[in-house]
Amino acid sequence: MDKVVKLKRFRPAFERGTVSEHQFLELQAETHRLKKEIANRDDQHKMLVVKLHRAQEAAKKNLRATVEQALVVSKDKNAVMAMFLQQNNAEEKIQELELKLREGHRDAKKYLEHSRESKAEAESLRKRLEGTVRASRRTRPPTPLDVSRRYEKMVKKLKMQLMILQEENKELRNRTIDQLTDGPDCSKSPSDARLEIVSHVVRPTSSQTKRSGRHKQQDDQNDHMAEAGTNGACIAVMQSPPKKLQDTYSELNQERKLRLELEIEKKQISGELIAAEHLRSNLQQLRHQNLQLENENAELLNAALNVPRTNFAEIKSLREQLVEELKQRNLAVANVTKLTTQLEDCKRDLARLAVVEANWQYLKTELEVANKSVATGKLQMAELQVAHKLLQKKVKVLESRQAEIPEELEVIYEPEDDR
Repeated sequence: MDKVVKLKRFRPAFERGTVSEHQFLELQAETHRLKKEIANRDDQHKMLVVKLHRAQEAAKKNLRATVEQALVVSKDKNAVMAMFLQQNNAEEKIQELELKLREGHRDAKKYLEHSRESKAEAESLRKRLEGTVRASRRTRPPTPLDVSRRYEKMVKKLKMQLMILQEENKELRNRTIDQLTDGPDCSKSPSDARLEIVSHVVRPTSSQTKRSGRHKQQDDQNDHMAEAGTNGACIAVMQSPPKKLQDTYSELNQERKLRLELEIEKKQISGELIAAEHLRSNLQQLRHQNLQLENENAELLNAALNVPRTNFAEIKSLREQLVEELKQRNLAVANVTKLTTQLEDCKRDLARLAVVEANWQYLKTELEVANKSVATGKLQMAELQVAHKLLQKKVKVLESRQAEIPEELEVIYEPEDDR
C-alpha cells in the first residue's frame, strides 16, 4: 500500500451513509490547516537558507581579511582589535543560526509526528468504515418473525412442563385416595396385614422420581399380599382398634405433607409463569427495538443513496492536497539536509579560522620579541651615540691641546694620538 491514504475506498462508505458530514468537514479543515502550516514552515526554511548563505559569505570575507592581515606583519593595534571583533561577531551569528536550525528541526519533528497521528487516525477511520461495510453485507439483524418464533417455542416448553406436573399431581391424588378407601383384606396373614398397613402409611416426601419408585413397590407388595393372604389378618386387625387410630393419624399427617408439597409445587409453577410473563414483556421490548433499528437502517440507506456526487469531487481534491503536502514535506526535509551541510561548512571555516588565529598569535609573539630586540638595539645605539659624542669632544680637546704643544714634543705625542 502507498503511504497516501486511498480515499477511493471511502466511496462505498459515503454511499451507505456511514460517514457523517461533520466528520467530512473536520477532515477538510484539518487538511487546510496542515497546508497552511506547511507553507509557513517552508517560508521559514527559505529565510533560514538565505540567512545562512549571507552568513557564509560574510564568514568567507572575514577569513580572507584575517588571512591577509596575518600575512602582512603590521604594527597597528586597531586592525588587530577589529579582527577580533569581527571574529566574535561571526561566532555569535553562527550560534544564532545554530539555534534557529535546532528550532527548525524541532518544528519538523512536530510536523512529522502530527502527520503520523493524522495518518493513524485516517487509517483507523478507514478500518472502521470497512468493518461497518462488511458487517452490513454479511450480518442479518433479527426480524420480528424470529423473535416471535422463539417466544412461541419457550411458551410451548413451559406449557408442556405444566401439563406433565398436573398429570403427576392427579396421579398422586388418585393413588392416595384409592389407598385410603381400600381397607385391609381379611384373607391375609397378620404379617401381611401389617405390611399392608405400613404400605398404606408410607408416602414419598423427597422428589417425583422417588415417589414413582415407591408407588411401584407398594403395588407389587399389595399384589403379593392378595395372593398369599389369610383370615387371621382380619381378626388381628379387628382386635387392635388403637393401632387403626394411630394408622389413621399417620395417614392424615401424610396427607397434610402431600398438601404442603403440592402447595410448594404450585408456588414454583406460579413463579415460572411470572418469569414467562417477564420474558414475554422483554420479547415485546426487543420487537420494538428491532423495528426502530430497521427503520433507522432504512433511513441511513436512503440517505446514502441520496448522497450528492459533489462529495466525491471534494474527496479527490483532498487526496490531491495530501499529495501536495507530502511533496512539501519532502522538500522541507531536503532543505534541512542542505542547512546541515552548510552548518558543517561553517564549522570547517571556524576550524580554519582557529588555525589562522594560532599562526597570528605565533607571529605576534615573534613581533613582540623583535620589538624588544629593536628597543634594546635602540638603547645600545643611543649609548653608542653618547659615547661617540664624548669621544668627539675629547678629540676636539686633544686637537686644541695639540695646537698649543710645541713641535718638539709632537714626536712624543704621536703614539698617544694613534691610541
